[in-house]
Amino acid sequence: GQLDREGIERSIREASCVVSGSRLPETFGLIALEAISFGKPFFGLKSGAYAEIVENGKNGLLADDFQGLENALRGFFAGKMPFDTASIRKAAYADYGKKRYLERFDRIVKGIF
Repeated sequence: GQLDREGIERSIREASCVVSGSRLPETFGLIALEAISFGKPFFGLKSGAYAEIVENGKNGLLADDFQGLENALRGFFAGKMPFDTASIRKAAYADYGKKRYLERFDRIVKGIF
Protein backbone atom coordinates (compact mmCIF):
# COMPACT_ATOMS: atom_id res chain seq x y z
CA GLY A 1 0.00 0.00 0.00
CA GLN A 2 0.87 3.65 -0.02
CA LEU A 3 3.27 4.89 2.66
CA ASP A 4 4.10 8.40 3.77
CA ARG A 5 7.73 9.57 3.87
CA GLU A 6 8.23 8.34 7.45
CA GLY A 7 6.75 4.94 6.60
CA ILE A 8 9.00 4.55 3.57
CA GLU A 9 12.11 5.44 5.57
CA ARG A 10 11.15 3.08 8.42
CA SER A 11 10.51 0.23 5.97
CA ILE A 12 13.85 0.71 4.22
CA ARG A 13 15.75 1.06 7.50
CA GLU A 14 14.28 -2.22 8.77
CA ALA A 15 14.79 -4.11 5.49
CA SER A 16 17.73 -6.30 4.49
CA CYS A 17 17.50 -5.00 0.93
CA VAL A 18 15.10 -3.23 -1.41
CA VAL A 19 13.58 -5.01 -4.41
CA SER A 20 11.64 -3.71 -7.39
CA GLY A 21 10.08 -6.16 -9.79
CA SER A 22 8.78 -3.44 -12.07
CA ARG A 23 9.35 -3.97 -15.79
CA LEU A 24 8.54 -0.34 -16.54
CA PRO A 25 11.56 1.76 -17.46
CA GLU A 26 12.03 4.02 -14.46
CA THR A 27 12.91 7.53 -15.55
CA PHE A 28 14.56 8.56 -12.29
CA GLY A 29 15.03 5.49 -10.09
CA LEU A 30 14.08 7.16 -6.81
CA ILE A 31 13.55 3.87 -4.98
CA ALA A 32 17.07 2.74 -5.86
CA LEU A 33 18.48 6.04 -4.59
CA GLU A 34 16.44 5.77 -1.40
CA ALA A 35 17.70 2.23 -0.83
CA ILE A 36 21.38 3.02 -1.23
CA SER A 37 21.06 6.21 0.84
CA PHE A 38 20.16 3.91 3.75
CA GLY A 39 23.00 1.54 2.87
CA LYS A 40 20.65 -1.15 1.59
CA PRO A 41 21.45 -3.07 -1.59
CA PHE A 42 18.92 -2.62 -4.38
CA PHE A 43 17.74 -5.50 -6.56
CA GLY A 44 15.71 -4.93 -9.70
CA LEU A 45 15.38 -5.49 -13.40
CA LYS A 46 17.63 -3.76 -15.92
CA SER A 47 15.37 -0.94 -17.02
CA GLY A 48 15.45 2.80 -17.19
CA ALA A 49 17.56 4.80 -14.78
CA TYR A 50 18.45 1.88 -12.49
CA ALA A 51 21.52 1.11 -14.57
CA GLU A 52 22.84 4.62 -13.87
CA ILE A 53 22.55 4.07 -10.11
CA VAL A 54 23.16 0.38 -9.40
CA GLU A 55 26.61 -1.16 -9.75
CA ASN A 56 26.21 -4.93 -9.78
CA GLY A 57 27.86 -6.49 -6.77
CA LYS A 58 28.70 -3.13 -5.20
CA ASN A 59 25.38 -1.58 -4.18
CA GLY A 60 22.93 -4.12 -5.52
CA LEU A 61 22.19 -6.13 -8.61
CA LEU A 62 20.16 -5.67 -11.77
CA ALA A 63 18.91 -8.77 -13.55
CA ASP A 64 17.83 -9.30 -17.14
CA ASP A 65 14.65 -11.15 -16.14
CA PHE A 66 12.62 -12.39 -13.19
CA GLN A 67 14.52 -15.68 -12.98
CA GLY A 68 17.80 -13.79 -12.69
CA LEU A 69 16.28 -11.51 -10.05
CA GLU A 70 15.04 -14.51 -8.08
CA ASN A 71 18.45 -16.21 -8.30
CA ALA A 72 20.20 -13.04 -7.10
CA LEU A 73 17.86 -12.72 -4.14
CA ARG A 74 18.31 -16.37 -3.21
CA GLY A 75 22.07 -15.87 -3.31
CA PHE A 76 21.82 -12.72 -1.21
CA PHE A 77 19.69 -14.33 1.49
CA ALA A 78 21.92 -17.44 1.49
CA GLY A 79 24.89 -15.19 2.29
CA LYS A 80 26.58 -15.79 -1.07
CA MET A 81 26.36 -12.13 -2.04
CA PRO A 82 27.45 -9.97 0.89
CA PHE A 83 27.18 -6.20 0.72
CA ASP A 84 28.89 -3.64 2.94
CA THR A 85 26.07 -1.35 4.02
CA ALA A 86 28.43 1.36 5.31
CA SER A 87 30.22 1.47 1.95
CA ILE A 88 26.93 1.59 0.05
CA ARG A 89 25.71 4.52 2.12
CA LYS A 90 29.03 6.38 1.95
CA ALA A 91 29.23 6.02 -1.84
CA ALA A 92 25.59 7.09 -2.22
CA TYR A 93 26.22 10.32 -0.35
CA ALA A 94 29.45 10.94 -2.25
CA ASP A 95 27.66 10.48 -5.60
CA TYR A 96 24.20 11.89 -4.85
CA GLY A 97 24.45 13.95 -1.64
CA LYS A 98 23.91 17.69 -1.25
CA LYS A 99 27.55 18.58 -1.78
CA ARG A 100 27.79 16.67 -5.06
CA TYR A 101 24.44 18.06 -6.22
CA LEU A 102 25.58 21.64 -5.54
CA GLU A 103 28.87 21.04 -7.36
CA ARG A 104 27.00 19.79 -10.43
CA PHE A 105 24.47 22.61 -10.26
CA ASP A 106 27.25 25.21 -9.92
CA ARG A 107 29.05 23.75 -12.96
CA ILE A 108 25.84 23.96 -15.02
CA VAL A 109 25.13 27.55 -13.97
CA LYS A 110 28.68 28.65 -14.70
CA GLY A 111 28.42 27.01 -18.11
CA ILE A 112 25.33 29.05 -18.93
CA PHE A 113 26.85 32.42 -18.08
